[in-house]
Amino acid sequence: METQLLPTQAGDRVLAVATALDIPLLDAFADEDVIGSLEYFWRESDGQLLDVVHATLHVLANSGIVFRPPQPYEEVEKHLALGRSVWQATATGLVRRVEAATQAALEWTTMTADAASAELKEAWEKATSREGDPSDAWDHAIKAVEAVLIPIVVPTQVGPHLGHVLGQLDRHGQLWEPGLRYNQTKPPDSSPRSPVEALVGVLRLIYPNPDRHVGPGHRTPTAAEARVVVQLAMTVVQWAREGLIVKR
Repeated sequence: METQLLPTQAGDRVLAVATALDIPLLDAFADEDVIGSLEYFWRESDGQLLDVVHATLHVLANSGIVFRPPQPYEEVEKHLALGRSVWQATATGLVRRVEAATQAALEWTTMTADAASAELKEAWEKATSREGDPSDAWDHAIKAVEAVLIPIVVPTQVGPHLGHVLGQLDRHGQLWEPGLRYNQTKPPDSSPRSPVEALVGVLRLIYPNPDRHVGPGHRTPTAAEARVVVQLAMTVVQWAREGLIVKR
């Protein structure tokens, strides 16, 4: 085992093994000190020796793993996270910190390489960056929704936009099936509604951008509003991609 972890042969292996075992290192940039930390660890008990053997075999089987020193932004992010900052350091600058589940949802929704994904990524960057633009983020969120709904709802419309989609679903909701229904096991507290009204309600929250609305309601949206609108757009994009929104 030691021959596989000697500094002259191991390269990044020894660091990978130590990382896998969560062993505190004396100096993360000196192979000899890392080996010393491993030796101290495995000599404490037979069980810990087996742990090192197990981790070494795993690293050797996955030799493509590359260990590297943290990037400067990662060092900054460590301190921001420990300080519970609302900002997160990334390779491109500071962005608003969000829940891991929200970030994962964005990454999952934008895995498909299409116009909707491109618009969602742009919208999220504009909504979360320290130098972002909430109004522009809102516009890109609308474009993402248009990219998936126009081909379904108003494919022959000349110069189509989300307003046309919303009008069609609102006026002719009986022609559309959104795939999701209200809970029917209990009488609703309000009058019965068509299932498509849930989709229409979401679209009304997204469209239009108040910064593009002429009249007394004109205003610049906040960053918080933009982030919510982008998440609503993510939901609608996934809703459409699942093939649930269909004409009866």
